[in-house]
Amino acid sequence: MSIDIHDQTSRFVLSWFKNDATLHHVYKRGHTNLASYIIGMAMGYLAYDLQKDKVDPKNLRMYRYMVWGMVPVALICFYSGIIFYDSPSPPMYVHLLYAGLLKPVFALLIGSLVVSSVIRLEDLYRSIIEWRFWRIPSQLSYSAYLLHFFFVRKYAVTLTSTRVVSPWTVMYDVHIVVVHTMLAATVFWLLVDAPLANLRQYFFKTNIFEEKKKVK
Repeated sequence: MSIDIHDQTSRFVLSWFKNDATLHHVYKRGHTNLASYIIGMAMGYLAYDLQKDKVDPKNLRMYRYMVWGMVPVALICFYSGIIFYDSPSPPMYVHLLYAGLLKPVFALLIGSLVVSSVIRLEDLYRSIIEWRFWRIPSQLSYSAYLLHFFFVRKYAVTLTSTRVVSPWTVMYDVHIVVVHTMLAATVFWLLVDAPLANLRQYFFKTNIFEEKKKVK
């Protein structure tokens, strides 16, 4: 992989977050993820109907091979953007098709994988998804979602000198942001998220008025 040299200054990064058209039109606006929302809801209804109808997973064994192929296809989706890195750039219709289809295809892959795990269609991916360790990051996921962008911007603006960008530096940058985000999310969950969740359970799941009557 070729090594590029970029001058990452705080002014450049701040202007990029504020003025970059791609970031604004693709990542900031809610309707750009509408296809993923619809597919996610549809997959949820599908899993509910399959469980409600008590569909036997043994009758769907033929679809296991499709499920096993979803992770390789998802990896292809990850790295398919490399076609836009080198010149000459692909035609405009390729850009349009790629931008319009990548998110729905990836959402369909992830949704299908989740549904297959819910109905216990296969055991390879399901054993990984149902690993008890995931309970910890799942508790922190919303806090991390709220906080991670702050650490991305904070770390980016500290890069005030010219640096060599390589796969190793990218991995280092990502891990720095992830570690700081998860640490902050842990503190946020302990001090804000968990106490508020306990209060919600107390007020909405406990019949306070009945308890007062019993006391009287």
